[in-house]
Amino acid sequence: MKQLEQYRLVLFDMDGTLYYKRPMQMRMAGKLLTNVCANPKGFWELLTVLKFRRLREHWTEKEDVDNNIYALLAEQMKCSPDEIREVIEKWIHEIPLQVLAKSCDKKMIAKMYELQKKGIAVAIYSDYPVEAKQKVLGMAGIRGFYGGQKEIGCLKPAPDGIRFIMKQYDIENASEVLMIGDRMCKDGQAAINAGADYLIFSQYALIRKCQWCKMN
Repeated sequence: MKQLEQYRLVLFDMDGTLYYKRPMQMRMAGKLLTNVCANPKGFWELLTVLKFRRLREHWTEKEDVDNNIYALLAEQMKCSPDEIREVIEKWIHEIPLQVLAKSCDKKMIAKMYELQKKGIAVAIYSDYPVEAKQKVLGMAGIRGFYGGQKEIGCLKPAPDGIRFIMKQYDIENASEVLMIGDRMCKDGQAAINAGADYLIFSQYALIRKCQWCKMN
């Protein structure tokens, strides 16, 4: 891997990279368990969220990612896709925004702007929608791409997303691209499949701090 400043395009994963996933998971687990106790449908919502995440983790089909997952999960949960969509919007996309800022990695976000000021193209590439999270984290001026958007239509570790983003910046040589993430099986493998370089950061703050020290 080259120095960060030697790449033309640096892609950052969102979840677990621009914020620490463990604190978020603990806070969301507390909210979900509270909902189980207070809401008659709480356990069903918890089960729906767990099944959704498990399905998405291993999803390999292309095109219309979200709707296909909703349809399959609705069949498993014996309900309508709209009911599944409502639960996922609530627990995966909306409520996490309430606690997201408390878990952000300010140094990682600062690095994005630092690279951008040096004339290096910087973008977010995630398996989940990024726009609302960017607003909460105060990340104006950074382009965001989502594996489920129709132009990409697949999730990591498929290389399609990285290749699509490369085209947006008129980059043909993947060796000029670096993918920064927190998971080798997703972010790292997507980079390998696209022919790009990758850098995987630990979820643990102390280890991540040491990683930054080695880079500076």
